[in-house]
Amino acid sequence: MREAEIQLSIIYFTSNRTYGGDGEIKILAEDIDRNGLINPITIKESPEKAGKYEVVAGRRRVMAVYLLGWDSIPCRILEGNETERSDEIAGAENINRLAMHPLDEAKIFHQLLESGRSIEDLAKQYDRKVSEIWQRIQLLDLNEDVKTLFRNGHLTLQSAAMIKCLNADAQKEFYKKFKSHRAVKEGGIIEDCFVKSFISNLDHDKLYGFLRDKQCADCKTRTYFTDTNLFPELNDVSENCFNHECYLQKWQKVLAGRFKSLTGEHKTHAGACLIVANSNDFQKIIGNQTTIEGTGYKVLPYNHFSNANAKDKGAQPCFTVGISHSGKLEIACDYWKAAEKQAYGSGMSNTEKKKKLTPVVEILDLPKTEKDEALEAMSNSKRISPYGLSSNVRDSVFWRIVDIKAQEFNDPNDVNHSYKEMFLKKYFSNLHGSDKKIFEKFVGDMAIPDLAKIVSDKIFALLLAMEWSIYELPQPEDFSKGKQCEILKWAGLGLAPDKLKEIYQDEIRRRIPKQKPEKEKPEGEKQEKTKTPVAKKTAEKKSEKKNKPLPTPEQMKKNKAKADKAKK
Repeated sequence: MREAEIQLSIIYFTSNRTYGGDGEIKILAEDIDRNGLINPITIKESPEKAGKYEVVAGRRRVMAVYLLGWDSIPCRILEGNETERSDEIAGAENINRLAMHPLDEAKIFHQLLESGRSIEDLAKQYDRKVSEIWQRIQLLDLNEDVKTLFRNGHLTLQSAAMIKCLNADAQKEFYKKFKSHRAVKEGGIIEDCFVKSFISNLDHDKLYGFLRDKQCADCKTRTYFTDTNLFPELNDVSENCFNHECYLQKWQKVLAGRFKSLTGEHKTHAGACLIVANSNDFQKIIGNQTTIEGTGYKVLPYNHFSNANAKDKGAQPCFTVGISHSGKLEIACDYWKAAEKQAYGSGMSNTEKKKKLTPVVEILDLPKTEKDEALEAMSNSKRISPYGLSSNVRDSVFWRIVDIKAQEFNDPNDVNHSYKEMFLKKYFSNLHGSDKKIFEKFVGDMAIPDLAKIVSDKIFALLLAMEWSIYELPQPEDFSKGKQCEILKWAGLGLAPDKLKEIYQDEIRRRIPKQKPEKEKPEGEKQEKTKTPVAKKTAEKKSEKKNKPLPTPEQMKKNKAKADKAKK
C-alpha cells in the first residue's frame, strides 16, 4: 500500500451503503475545512476504467471535499494482493458506523463469507456476535417489496426478522396487505404488533415442544432456523414449521409412541382405530383420518353425548387426544358411541333426562326411595340439564381440590417446608420452553429450599391451577371409586379416591332441587276465594234475583194496568 495525492477527477465510487443515508455531509465538510483531513481515503485501481481509481473506503470524505472545492485528496492506494481484500477493508470502516442500514451490513458480510472468510473470524474482527452476523445475512432473503418497506424505514428490525421467517407466498401476502397501510402512506413505521398479528393468523403448523427432535435442530424450515438466539426479537413469538409433510410425520410418530404405551396398560384398546379430538387445533392438523404405523384411524370431533362406558351398547374403544392451553399433548383411553339425541333442553323427554342423570345420582349411594325422589326432582327442574350438571360439578370439584392442596401449605407441623420443596421441584421439572424461561427469570439463582420459605398458599394455588387441567378429572357419570385421575397422580401426597368421592357427592347434593311440601287441607272443608265488598254485594243481588218467586196471574194483570196508566 502506498500513499499519494490523487486528483478527484479520476476518482469514482460505487456505494456499499445503498440504504441508510449519507449522514451529515455538510457537517463533515465543515470539520475537514476546520481541522483538515485526518485520515486519507482508501482507493484501488479500477479493473473496468483505465486510468481511474475506485473508492474502497471514504466515500463520505470524497463528497465532503467536493463541497469544499478541492481538486485532489490524500489517498492510500491498494496494490497487488491487497486489492483482493477491498471488500473487507470497506466493511471494516463502514459496518461499525452507526448509520449503516442492516441490509447493507448483510451484503458486506455475505460477500466476505463468499470470499472464504469464516463467520467466527468476522465476529471477532467486527466485534459482533456470530448470531448477529448470521441474522443480518438472513435478511437478504426477504421479498424485494418487503425489503423496500424496510429500507424506507416502514419496518423495524424486529418486524423484518419476523417476516423473514415466512415463506415466499406469505411474504407476498404481507406486502399486499400492508403496502397501503396508513403508516406507510404517512411515512411512519408499521408497528410490530401488527406484524405479529399477521403471522399468528396464518395457517402455519405450530411447532410444539413435544414434536421437536434431533432432525428439527438442523432444519431450516422452522421459524428460528436452528438457533433461538439468531432472532432474539422473536423470543415471545410461537415457533412454526413450514414443512407440512414432515410435520405430519412427526405427529404420527408421537401418537404411535403414546398409543403403544397406553395399550400396554389397557389391553382393551389394543385394536382401537378411533381418535376423538378434544381440541379444534388437533382436528385441523390431522384431518378426518390418518394412518399410524399401518393402522388407519378415523378422527372425530369431541361430542359430550358420545361419551360412553365399556359396558354401554355400541361402545367402541377410542383414544381422546387434545392440546392443553400450555401446549401439552393430552392422550387418554376412552369409549365412544354414536350420539343418540343431542339435546338436553326442552327437546329431551323426562324419561331421557332421568336416564342420563341416573349415573350421576348413583354416586350418592342413596336408598332406592331417596334416589327416586332425587331423580324426579332433578328431571322436573327446567334449570338442570345432564350436560350442564356434569360440567358444573366437575368445575367445582377442581377448584375445591386446588383449595385443599393449597391449604396444605399452611400446615404448622411442616416447619422444614418439605412439602413445598417437593411440590416446587416437581413443578419446575415439568416446565419447558418459554414457561421455564419465565419462571427462571422470576426465581433467578434462588434455591428451591429458599423459595419454599416465601411461597404463599395463594401462589401455590395459582401454580396448581396453571399446571392442572379440569379435563383430567372424570365427569360425575364416569366416576368410580377405583379410578385415579391424573391430577391426583401428579399432586401425590393423599387426597385418596374416597375423599374425592365425598367432594363429588357434596357438589351433587347441593344441586338437587328442594321440593316444597304441600299443605294438607281439612276434610270436607272447601276454601273460597276472598271477595271484595263490591263483588260480594253484586253476588248477593244476583242470588236474591235468582231466588225470587214468579208472579201470579192476578199480579201480572195489575202490573200491566199500572204500566198502561203510566204511559197515558
